[in-house]
Amino acid sequence: MLLIAVCLLVGGTAFLAPATLAQADYSDCVNSNNSLTVTQTSTMDNLAPGVPPVPIAGRVLNNSSEETTIFIVEVEITSVTPSPRAPAQSCNASDYILINPRMPVHRTLKPHESVRFAGASIGLRNKTTNQDACKNATIHLLYTANPTG
Repeated sequence: MLLIAVCLLVGGTAFLAPATLAQADYSDCVNSNNSLTVTQTSTMDNLAPGVPPVPIAGRVLNNSSEETTIFIVEVEITSVTPSPRAPAQSCNASDYILINPRMPVHRTLKPHESVRFAGASIGLRNKTTNQDACKNATIHLLYTANPTG
């Protein structure tokens, strides 16, 4: 049985300004079969060119009445929404970098048991173009809990 949970989370970024905490919108979590919930627990703040990427971490919860094994959790950037106060320049997923987006879990979860995941990180690419539009942007991340390696 293929069990995949998808959770769209958003995070605010800061660019050459004081750090702002990420805003996670858990109302956008969607489970493909209500068996798993994937939740981001880390914040994404102080993303700026030349600043090291920040860690990504979270938790997978087995909502099922059956055991399930999770081998990896994958994260990807699906889109970026610039702040309404951002300059007219573009800010999109190509402005960001994900490092180690496949996070190993290798754990069998009993019903209603959860496990933490970590290992990925996200940063702002250092581009030659103006990235002011990325200041306080919202990064939409998609998490997939994969029961196969």
